[in-house]
Amino acid sequence: MKTDRSSLTAIAGAVIAMILAASVYAQPGSDDRSQVVAVVQRFFDAFNRGDTVALKSVFENDVSLIDDMPPFAWRGQGALDAWLADADKDGQLNKDTDAVSVIGAPRFVRIVGDRAYAVFPDQFSYKRNGRQIREDATATFVLRRTDVGWRVISAAYAAAEH
Repeated sequence: MKTDRSSLTAIAGAVIAMILAASVYAQPGSDDRSQVVAVVQRFFDAFNRGDTVALKSVFENDVSLIDDMPPFAWRGQGALDAWLADADKDGQLNKDTDAVSVIGAPRFVRIVGDRAYAVFPDQFSYKRNGRQIREDATATFVLRRTDVGWRVISAAYAAAEH
């Protein structure tokens, strides 16, 4: 089969157009970014209200969590419930009250396909045995896009110091 130069140019142009269209389609839009940030904000809003039902609603069932209280890592089915129970136990042991966690604007959000990685500054304030404590921290989340929207599959909290 003999192909002339104009046919090759047309075919090359069509292939380039398909590649560009695919790359534009695969890139997340600002809507994805705002949805990811909104899910993380819902987590913090629920945490600050003590609303465990709302807090759990942003997570997948099978999660991985890292926090600065023992045992420091929770993973798999039931990890979220275990983390909540351990946070309560640690809070009672240390006589912690009035916990409020406020995130700032995201430092970094990267979305590739159905996964998102988001990093936020977090200012965590509470009273320990009546004394006011403020921790500057970083909260990092990995989310997965599902049929019902973005859901957290992993979260990590890192305080600068205590």
